[in-house]
Amino acid sequence: MAFQQQGNLIIRNADGAGPAIAFNSAGRPRTPEGWTPDGRSLLYQEQGIDGLHSLWTAEIGSPGSAKPLLKTARDETNGAISPDGRWLAYVTDESSRQEVYVKKLEGGQRTQVSNNGGNTPIWRGDSKELFYQSRDFSLVKVDAKPAADGIEFSTPQTLFSLAASYVGGHSYDVLSDGQQFLVMAPYRPRPREPLTVVVNWPALFPK
Repeated sequence: MAFQQQGNLIIRNADGAGPAIAFNSAGRPRTPEGWTPDGRSLLYQEQGIDGLHSLWTAEIGSPGSAKPLLKTARDETNGAISPDGRWLAYVTDESSRQEVYVKKLEGGQRTQVSNNGGNTPIWRGDSKELFYQSRDFSLVKVDAKPAADGIEFSTPQTLFSLAASYVGGHSYDVLSDGQQFLVMAPYRPRPREPLTVVVNWPALFPK
C-alpha cells in the first residue's frame, strides 16, 4: 500500500512486514494516485515549486526512477491508469473548471470525457467503463470502447448522488465488475442525551 506522510510518499507491504520505502518529497508534496496494472510502479501527484500539480510514475523500490507522466503549465490531478495499461484518465483545470480527460498512456491526443465538470475518475476492471464525480457531487459513468483514432466514450449517465464529498480526493470506489460501490457517508452521531442544569448546587451540600 502507498500513503502520504508529511508530504512524503511511503510504500510498504499491506501486512506490515518488511521495511517501508520512503520517497522523500524534497519540498514538493506528493500524493499517491494508483498503480500500474503490473503493480511494479506507483502513479502519484506532485506539487511543484510553482504550485502546479503534475502526474508522475516511479518504480517501487527505486525512487530515483521517477519520471513525469503528464506535466504542463496547468494543474493535472487525480490520475487513473486503465486496467489494460493503455489509457490515462486525469483531471485538468485548463478550461477554467475541472474536467475529466483520457489520453494514451504513452502520449498522443486526449479526449474530453466530462461535459459539465468532473473529478476523481476510476476505471471498471475491464477498462470498458469510466466513472467520475460530477460538479453536483453525483456519480457518473461513461462507456468506453475502441475507435479508429483511439477511444470513444458514450454520453455521461448519472447513476446516483454521493452522500458526502471529500474535497481533493476520492469520495467513492468501484468494485472491478462496476456493479457495486464503496462510498463515503456523512457522520450521523447518536441523538444527544438531554442536558440537566442544576442551579444553586452548593445549597445541596450539608453545612
